[in-house]
Parts: sequence; structure tokens; C-alpha cells
Amino acid sequence: IAPSEKPTAIDQFAVEELKTMLNQATGADFAIKPPDQVTEDDRVIYVGLSPAAKRILGDDPLKGLSDQEHVAKTVGDDIFLYGEGPHGNLYAVYDFLENVVGYRWFSAFNEMKIPRHDSLSIRPFDRRGKPAFPLRHMYTGVFFRRANASRFLYRNRLNVGVEKHAKRRGEPAGIVDGVPLIPPEHHTLFAFI
Repeated sequence: IAPSEKPTAIDQFAVEELKTMLNQATGADFAIKPPDQVTEDDRVIYVGLSPAAKRILGDDPLKGLSDQEHVAKTVGDDIFLYGEGPHGNLYAVYDFLENVVGYRWFSAFNEMKIPRHDSLSIRPFDRRGKPAFPLRHMYTGVFFRRANASRFLYRNRLNVGVEKHAKRRGEPAGIVDGVPLIPPEHHTLFAFI
């Protein structure tokens, strides 16, 4: 697994999730290697766009992608997981884990389908996707009484209200920033506060 050259906290989280879940599914140990140490003989899963990934994909693989849009694809023996915006790479990782490896996250109560593969043979694929709505949220009162419940929300691409609950429980934070739906200066409620 090769992260981007200067991975953000979100990209680091994406790489850790990918490594952990591939290790669970296969029993193999997927190494994380800096992109400048990747050789032509290596079979690589690129997370984000390092110079090495761009040499293979071309100069501007993000051209035409909108915010949160992501790509998961093979080129030769390598896999490329990348996207536009701060969460694009993370969403590409989850797309790959769901649609190629076979993971499913059913609830915040740690109910998930962990696929088992003695060997993971992957046919060529080229997937592109983005969430249907720019802001995604669900009622989370019950969920956050469980350890790692925020991971369920991350894995299902929710992006509003996750951070404060994750920080409160000591879970990974700084991954999905909450977005105010209406700026205070444009909402009548704030005229009364």
C-alpha cells in the first residue's frame, strides 16, 4: 500500500483502514510503503495521487471530478484509489473494500460482513462514484454509546456531526469535518440568541 507523498490525517486514516481490513479478509500482512520506495516490480495499491501514481495515470487524473467524487481502478497489476476533495481518497478506499473485496458495515454495533479470502484475485475494474447528497447525516444518539461507532458513520460516508461524537469517545477524529448547513448570519434563529 502506497499513500500519497504528503498524506493528510484523512489519507492516513484511509490507509490504516485499508491495511486493517485487507489483513482481516486475507490473513496476509499488507505493508505500507512510501511511494518513493515503490519499484516497478511491486504490485501496489496507491491511496491518493503520488508522483509515482501520476506517472502511470497521467498528469491530471482528477480532471472532471467534483468534490467527494472518487475513482477505484486497476491499471495493469496496480490498484489506484483516489478522489477529489478532502474525503475523496477515503471514499475510494471504502468503495474498493465494499464493491471489490466484499465488506459490509450493517450497524454501529460492530455488525459487519468480513469477507474471507485465502487469496485475493481481482479482475480489472474501473469504478467512479460520489455520494448522492453533499451533506449526509443520521440520528446518532444511540450509536455513540458503542466503541468505535464513529467508524460506522465514516464507512457509510456520513459527513455531518460525526466529529464531536468521535472526539468525545476518544475515537479517530479529524477525519470528517462537520459542515454547518446554514451560516449563522443567514439563519433567523441566531437573531433571537
